[in-house]
Amino acid sequence: MSINPSYKLIVIVLLSSFYNCSTIQLNKHNGFWEWFIGKPGTLNAGGIREEPTDGVILGDRHPFYLWLRTPEIILNPQGGVYYPDMIIIGESGKIYNTSQMKENGTKMLPERNLAFHVKETGLIDFLLMYREIFDPSGDMRFVGAYCVLFPFFLFLFTGKNLVPKIIVYPIHDVIKTVMIPVAAVYYTVKAFDDNDEEESAE
Repeated sequence: MSINPSYKLIVIVLLSSFYNCSTIQLNKHNGFWEWFIGKPGTLNAGGIREEPTDGVILGDRHPFYLWLRTPEIILNPQGGVYYPDMIIIGESGKIYNTSQMKENGTKMLPERNLAFHVKETGLIDFLLMYREIFDPSGDMRFVGAYCVLFPFFLFLFTGKNLVPKIIVYPIHDVIKTVMIPVAAVYYTVKAFDDNDEEESAE
């Protein structure tokens, strides 16, 4: 009996997603709660990297949806009405942390805003553009250009945001739901081991 090629593709995607998924990177989270909520953004859902990566959202993930990321396809609450801080790598290869730009100028903030629109925004954020209106680094000229060039932005949004999320987020949520008891045991044992090490050191 031959296996349908589409089934093979689904199995490969599932296995690769499981292998890279941040859900199984238990040692890269500081405790159960941080693991449970997870780190923000699509890149962090796919896998937490050691080196700074262009477009990674900084800070703590908003706990609005608890451990589930699929609802972020509709609305990404990260940052509220403002843009969340991100790592942006310029053309020269220089790494910019936008959280440090309040005193050092705003050179890369427009790039951060665009990166968030293209990679991280939910459908509601994408259609309403409220962050660009309310954020101090927003630019109303961009809102005008967005209205004129909407088909172009829709193409970017679909290819770089919507399609990857539709593939990655449901798989992530299923794996994470299954992993909750495993993570609870892991962090409980780790807490006891850490306490034993502290007592031995004393």
